[in-house]
Amino acid sequence: KRVAAPVCILSYECFRMYSDVLQKGEVGLIICDEGHRLKNSDNLTYKALSAVQCVRRVLISGTPIQNDLLEYLSLLNFVNPGLLGTTSEFKKKFENVILRGRDAEATDEQQKKGDEATTEMAAIVSKINI
Repeated sequence: KRVAAPVCILSYECFRMYSDVLQKGEVGLIICDEGHRLKNSDNLTYKALSAVQCVRRVLISGTPIQNDLLEYLSLLNFVNPGLLGTTSEFKKKFENVILRGRDAEATDEQQKKGDEATTEMAAIVSKINI
């Protein structure tokens, strides 16, 4: 499908200035360099980019996560919304179990469940993550 402006390169700051105009059209592909800047789903840039009707989104980052699974979830939800469920579902199924399993005082059973949750999450994410 053809779009009016096939290529548009903008900084995050410039995008935010013109987001109201850009959100009115349809975009085939959004590529975000320094994708780790979108690790907080509550920031204005994340919300503005998420509001753009888009077929495909790609994040590029040398440092996608810094030991925070909710930040990782925000990045995943930007490119593939709902892949790991809602935030509350993700916390229950993955984050809490993984963190409990990594605690210094975790039982063998908690460690095992944490490892299983990590493996399951990695298998799901491997389909979209390079």
